[in-house]
Amino acid sequence: MDQKRTTLKKYYLLLLLLCMSAASFAQHVIKGTVTDTTSKTNLKEVTISVLTAADSFLYKFSKTDKDGSFSISVPDSIPYFLLFEYPHYASFTSGVEQAGKDINMGAVPLSTKAHLLEEVIVKKRVGAMIIKGDTTEFTADSFKVQPNATVEELLKKLPGIQVDKSGNITAQGQAVKRVLVDGEEFFGDDPKLVTKNLRADVVDKVQVYDKKSDQAAFTGVSDGNDERTINLKIKETAKHGTFGKVEVGGGTNGFHQSQGNFNQFNKSQKFSATAAVGNTAKVGLDWNNDSQNWNNDDGSNNDGADIQTAQGSNSTLISWDGNYGNNGIPLSQFGGLHYDNTYKYGTKLNADYKINNLMIKGNTVSDIRNNLPTGTLISHSENIFDNQSFRNKLDGRGEIYFDSAKQNSMIVNAHGQLDHRNSASNTMGNMKDANGNLINESRNRLTSTGDINTFSANALLRHKFKKERRTLSLYLAEQYNTNDNGGFVDNTINYYDNGVLSRTSILDQRKDNNSNTLVLNAKATYSEPLSKNASLIVNYGILASNSSASTYSYNKNAQGIYDSLDTKFSNSYKFNQFMHRAGMFYYYNTKKVNFNFGTNVGFNRFTQTDETGKTETVKRNFVNWYPQASLRYNIQSNTRLRINYNGSNTQPSMSQIQPLAQNTDSLNIYIGNPNLKPSYNNNLNINFNKFDIVSFSGYYVGMWGNNTTNVITTNTTTAANGSTTYEYTNANGNYSFGGYGGIFRKIKKWETDLNVFLNYTQSRYINFANSAKNESISRSSSIGFRMGKEKEKKYSLALEASVGYNFNKTSLQSQQSNNYVNFTINPNGNVYLAKAVKLNMDYNFNYYGKSNSYNAYNIGIMNASISKMFGKSENLEIRAGVNDLFNKNLSLQRTNSGNQIYQVLNSTIRRYYMLSVIWNFKTGMASAAPSN
Repeated sequence: MDQKRTTLKKYYLLLLLLCMSAASFAQHVIKGTVTDTTSKTNLKEVTISVLTAADSFLYKFSKTDKDGSFSISVPDSIPYFLLFEYPHYASFTSGVEQAGKDINMGAVPLSTKAHLLEEVIVKKRVGAMIIKGDTTEFTADSFKVQPNATVEELLKKLPGIQVDKSGNITAQGQAVKRVLVDGEEFFGDDPKLVTKNLRADVVDKVQVYDKKSDQAAFTGVSDGNDERTINLKIKETAKHGTFGKVEVGGGTNGFHQSQGNFNQFNKSQKFSATAAVGNTAKVGLDWNNDSQNWNNDDGSNNDGADIQTAQGSNSTLISWDGNYGNNGIPLSQFGGLHYDNTYKYGTKLNADYKINNLMIKGNTVSDIRNNLPTGTLISHSENIFDNQSFRNKLDGRGEIYFDSAKQNSMIVNAHGQLDHRNSASNTMGNMKDANGNLINESRNRLTSTGDINTFSANALLRHKFKKERRTLSLYLAEQYNTNDNGGFVDNTINYYDNGVLSRTSILDQRKDNNSNTLVLNAKATYSEPLSKNASLIVNYGILASNSSASTYSYNKNAQGIYDSLDTKFSNSYKFNQFMHRAGMFYYYNTKKVNFNFGTNVGFNRFTQTDETGKTETVKRNFVNWYPQASLRYNIQSNTRLRINYNGSNTQPSMSQIQPLAQNTDSLNIYIGNPNLKPSYNNNLNINFNKFDIVSFSGYYVGMWGNNTTNVITTNTTTAANGSTTYEYTNANGNYSFGGYGGIFRKIKKWETDLNVFLNYTQSRYINFANSAKNESISRSSSIGFRMGKEKEKKYSLALEASVGYNFNKTSLQSQQSNNYVNFTINPNGNVYLAKAVKLNMDYNFNYYGKSNSYNAYNIGIMNASISKMFGKSENLEIRAGVNDLFNKNLSLQRTNSGNQIYQVLNSTIRRYYMLSVIWNFKTGMASAAPSN
């Protein structure tokens, strides 16, 4: 039995030896050298493992020699792969092999983990920021924001973009005029309704570019009249759902705010509704009133200054523009609706409706130094006001394509606004000489009510011929403005002589004012390609404008009824204009260079008629030139240079030639000048920017300048009793210029974004005081920075600061300069104290230095709140906060105007505490998740 067992053991041992021998003969050799990809040096002691492909079982391992070479046997019949490992280096695998012969792998690359991570970051940065022609595009998800953040918070993270405390946006040193959503207007002329209400996580791309006019976009060539624009491209999956926010808040001292917005996107269709009620000055307070000003062109050429209308020439009773302006305590009741959709052939429809009832109460304190050849007069006034405006506004736009090739199309714009205003003010003031001697005291009460209405429509008919860039378009437009207002003036002035009351002037009148303007416009434009890259564009048009304005003043009779017409301060005028205009422009366009130059010329004739017969009819004829040239040079894909020049005329307005006599302010009287000449303006802008999408850094610089000949200015004559007469006249010597720049980069060590920016402006303004020429020089320089660091659901911190110097000096009484230093610092951010508890802080400190004219001011405003979030996505928030903790808020303005230096202090919102409940909601938007 034992012998049998011994024999079996020998048999099994022999069989095992035979198998091992067979295996040794069924192997092949792989060799090569392991190399560092960065330093290109060979690596020794690198571990090389042979693993079976089926189950990653370790078959064999080895190490590289001193010279980095290796040679290792591998099985012939079993699929395998090689694994190379080395400390501080990323592992490398060769892939599955099943070879029947020896293999020489050559150089096997290994990268350090740090270098590999940097490559990943670089790739992410390249995707985060891309230069496409004239467009800088940011991928929104590449920039960290907190859950439920708004677009405004996202924009603050983007390099080269600044958002100030009021929500105004600057991109690469230039003010952003429009914020579009998928290339379309969203709530019309109020970008803040987009940036403060739209969620950041529904945005796919943020595009910054200069938007061309409809005409320029149609011809395919730039015309030099672009507007800096931000376009928000919405994520495709976010176009199939609903999102919005509801906020209800109540606080101390009667402060409250409630607002909500609802957005429903369905493929190409967007519907939005927003509403807000409150007195905390958040949204819906400031409307762009450009729609009330005539724009007589399709935006393709800068000849809008040809037309002057009577609109606004008799609105002295209602000088308030209908906006908040950070002055007083506002109560706003606001609502808005938006709808847009895309139809067959790409036809688009866009409509907005807004309604607002705005009531503002407050007071203003003004100090004015009036520098005269003989000395300085100092005015002080305090104004208490109570204003109300009720507005309805409807805007619509249609972009219609009549065929699939888009050769025939039409763009239609329509606008209507009804604005009813009530205004009441009570002003107490006095004027003293430089020694403090009283010259006059005044009390002026104004009450008024009025309706300012605007209706306009235009159409651009477009046809593309078969030949590329050969186009024909016809622009038709009309606009009708009306301004009806009336009220009461109660004005008392006491005049003093050597400190003794010498006489008293009393005015008690009712005023009825009316003005209206109708403008009709037609213009044809034809473009013809001259070569592959060159085009010629010609245009011709006619324009007619009819305006009228009247003012009727009534004195009070013995029975207290205002029915006695004051003919001295009652006027009625008609102001008619007719113009022929034509232009020719040459364009050259390649991938790197876009260049154009040309001019428009306008032959303008107008007639001014005094309906009361007190003055003769005035007829004038002018020939106006509007040259322009622009160059865009794409030095590299991420480096651009732009140069723009244009010249334009400005006609004297109706009120400057023959003003409607006003006596609402007996201390300030205006006189027209029928001999005024049109002024001519030259404007030059240069902009250069460069972005490095790998290092995520860049910079921009720009310069601008303009000068005006025959500028329309004033000759102010101030009498000994302090009353001033303003007479319009022409002068030469006005200019202004400036420069700006910025640099941004990421500080890797701190993982912090840094933006540094600087600005400089200088201007000279000429006017006359008591027939003596006055030269007012103003300079302003500033440098600032913004640093930001963020970690999702941990913290979001930022520090903004700037320092500036303001130089203001008049040649008359030059010792009364207004030079001062100003400094601002704004640390702000939020920190998660716990998983769903967040502390928000915002401290804004402003210092206005002492000048020869005014004292120094320190204004420090601290806002803070603590929030508790509920829900998985933290969509429900309860917030307790304080506005202006130190009760220091103050609205201050310092400026120069001719020979006068102003400082204005406005009442504004100060300390209050508030408890708010905020609900952010979204449904059906799977990919519109918070950014990671």
